[in-house]
Amino acid sequence: MAVVNGQPRYYMTHNVNAGISTAADLIRNTAPYNANGSSVIIGVWDQQSVRDTHQEFGSRVNNMDGVSPHYHGTHVGGTIGAAGVVPDALGMAPSVQIDSYDWGSDDAEMAERGATTKNKTNDVIISNHSYGLITGWRNG
Repeated sequence: MAVVNGQPRYYMTHNVNAGISTAADLIRNTAPYNANGSSVIIGVWDQQSVRDTHQEFGSRVNNMDGVSPHYHGTHVGGTIGAAGVVPDALGMAPSVQIDSYDWGSDDAEMAERGATTKNKTNDVIISNHSYGLITGWRNG
């Protein structure tokens, strides 16, 4: 991304700081809030699935479309719900249930799973969509 004193500098991800920048670290597993995502289902729509065998998720990922996992969906799922097996990977809501979808039928799936009535336990009340449209040319 830059050259400083003749040395290349590269961007890399730092998920541990995401919890700080959103203030999740102030309420996550901390009294009196103890927010951790337990009993919450979130939907992650991405290119492919969050890897349901990753050590950070245990059995909390459901691959809803039966597609193969992808590093980007897994990264997004980890930012949201990694358990912190590796402390620097601790997600915003480390006990959340993740229903993972590919983006092939995202509009219909979101409409079907979205919260519609109070106390409906299988609704997705939070979702993530870290993708968008290319509106011009793309290098590479």
